[in-house]
Amino acid sequence: MENLLYYPGFEIADENWLKFALLYIDKLKPIIPYNGDKYISDYSQKLYDESDLLEKYRPDYQEAYTATLDAIDVIEKILANPSRYSPVFHSSQIDTIWKNKTKYSNTIFNDKYTDELERFLLKNKLAEKSHEGLDLSRELALLYMTIFAQAISDSKEISPITDLNNLDKFSIFIRHKNQTEKEKFIVAQKIIELKLPEHIEQIPITEILALRAKNDFKAKLKSFHRSLKNFLESDDDNKTSERFIHLHKHIYSEFNNELAQLGLGLASFGVGVWITTHSQESSSQEIAQKFFEGGAFVLSGVAISKSWANTKTKRYCKKYLADLTKLKKA
Repeated sequence: MENLLYYPGFEIADENWLKFALLYIDKLKPIIPYNGDKYISDYSQKLYDESDLLEKYRPDYQEAYTATLDAIDVIEKILANPSRYSPVFHSSQIDTIWKNKTKYSNTIFNDKYTDELERFLLKNKLAEKSHEGLDLSRELALLYMTIFAQAISDSKEISPITDLNNLDKFSIFIRHKNQTEKEKFIVAQKIIELKLPEHIEQIPITEILALRAKNDFKAKLKSFHRSLKNFLESDDDNKTSERFIHLHKHIYSEFNNELAQLGLGLASFGVGVWITTHSQESSSQEIAQKFFEGGAFVLSGVAISKSWANTKTKRYCKKYLADLTKLKKA
């Protein structure tokens, strides 16, 4: 299941991205020190109260210290030759932007860094002290939060994620971009977009919250993650969202094929119809029982149970995809 560290801010700015997160991510952990709680909006607090998506991540001193040292190293290199990094910052004078006090629109809370960073930034006139920490330019704040998120990622082995696409360039710049995780996220996003009946912006967040609140949602979501991981690690040369959806259209046929290889088909006993018409997920014992009721004493219940279990992940994944198609627009 996906447990991801959210950065750079306390709250998700893009509502469409938030909707996708509710459909795809198990736990999303914004980096919020204790003194940041009072800045959480009523809207975000409602999400904490009404869904299990968000969980505050409290940074510790060691993570702040590691990020401080890494940031000082990176910033020193940039200050030594600003024009060299113009492809990253789209400016040959990024140091001038960082030092412009009229641009100090962001605050880094003091639990996210140590004294070494404060002394370094103040000495180089890149920040000013404030009640909560350090005020500095948005560009420098985003760079630091990218470094900080990576420090936490390395410490806790949790992948960082952001809804600001332009921060990818910073991840690449500091050589910590997890391309595999990024590609998986993109494919998942496309799969969900293809299965939704409308564009995600037309589907009320209340609809998505209601789906996520269902008792079996997490089991289906877990199967979706497993299926997607298996798909992306497979030998299939066509690792597209369309291909993934196609492979999950014929799950019960796959079960039938497995049984056929064991010497028994579904059609003779009508079990295929029974499987597809039952609304509740059936256990392997129930499947085996149906075969025996039909006179199928040749094949052991163990073999039937194993065949049914082999397709469980894909069947639950198919149910997850089907649930997406039922979401209604406003």
